[in-house]
Amino acid sequence: MEGISLLNDQVDNSEREISVALLTLAKERANKLLGSMIKKIGVDIPEEFWPQIILNLDDSLTSHYRPENNTINLHSSDIEDGIAYGEELAHFIRCHLEQENKHARIDDYNYQMAVDEFFGRLGESVARELASGLDLAGLFEMKERSFFDGNDKVYQELEAGVESGWSGLEKLKRAIETNRGFKIDINKRIKIFYEKLEQAEGLCGLAEKGGLTLRSLSEEIFTLLREGGGGLIELSAFARRLIDQDASAELMDILAKILTLSSSNLEHIGMIADDYGEVGDETILDLSPYDEIKRDLDFLKTICDYELFDLSSPDFRLLRLIRKTESSLYHSVGYAAAENFVRSNPDWGDNLSRLYQLPSQDVFNQHIGSEDFTRWLKNNKALAGLARRVEFLEEINDLLCDPLEED
Repeated sequence: MEGISLLNDQVDNSEREISVALLTLAKERANKLLGSMIKKIGVDIPEEFWPQIILNLDDSLTSHYRPENNTINLHSSDIEDGIAYGEELAHFIRCHLEQENKHARIDDYNYQMAVDEFFGRLGESVARELASGLDLAGLFEMKERSFFDGNDKVYQELEAGVESGWSGLEKLKRAIETNRGFKIDINKRIKIFYEKLEQAEGLCGLAEKGGLTLRSLSEEIFTLLREGGGGLIELSAFARRLIDQDASAELMDILAKILTLSSSNLEHIGMIADDYGEVGDETILDLSPYDEIKRDLDFLKTICDYELFDLSSPDFRLLRLIRKTESSLYHSVGYAAAENFVRSNPDWGDNLSRLYQLPSQDVFNQHIGSEDFTRWLKNNKALAGLARRVEFLEEINDLLCDPLEED
């Protein structure tokens, strides 16, 4: 932890002097706590690997650890806050051990986030326990972050957050259900259009055998693909209805692509018929015009086939919305799991080395995804709303990620 840096160069000299003094103080405190936390946890991390401390003066950012450059960005408002020190130092310790042991992280981003915050909250408890022996107890005075019923402030803040986010989650679920219905409907309609393209290819073969002129062939293809059930006219009308019903942009792009390419390719088929029709209404003798028309139809079939496959993937615009909603939620889940661990285990401070070096999936299975924790989460007054939101988000994820099913 040799370096000292400021995360904002837009300060005058007097402010810089104050900031450097604060940063020096923060570094001394972080050094004391980190050395003691490493010893308490029972691991070995040489000082050469300790993180650099950066004083963060940007009000739009909060204190955080960045593993990619091994820095702790401590916000200036957290200089006197032991919770910030304990949490971010614990993130560093866990990350260093994870890399040292070459442990894989969980593929599910939210589950991994919950594990990361589990260790952050646990680090706060470790630092709080050690602070008095380091003359740093003042960093934790009047600072308590508990999810238990006795802490009215945390309960009220969490409950307010749950209620304010609930209507948004319900709207999100309705939007996903609606767009899922659109997906299934589009899937069916593209299949019908795909079948029409196959019929159009069949017309080319009949034209060759039956002596149908190119001009007559193109007119039959136009009629087949444009009109009737599943034709381009019906697809265009369906696209307009989707716009009126606020279908997601990704779904509209699928239809727009098919409609645009179909129009272009039909125009090309017409040009082929005109070019080769100048000789009059003679039967097809040369197969090259047929081959060109068939290539146009094959190209459209390929696009339809691709979009049918693509419709099985999640709706990424909605997926981004839900990930943003999940972020703060799974932070709280990780914090709550750590608090439950501390409260349920009187000797929680023993054998921390083993816990901090467990693979993330094992930590999740034992302390976050377990039936015991889920039961506790649902029965805790302050966290009942949080538990409901977790279940609700799981339902939304299922809607997003399950394969499409058609009636």
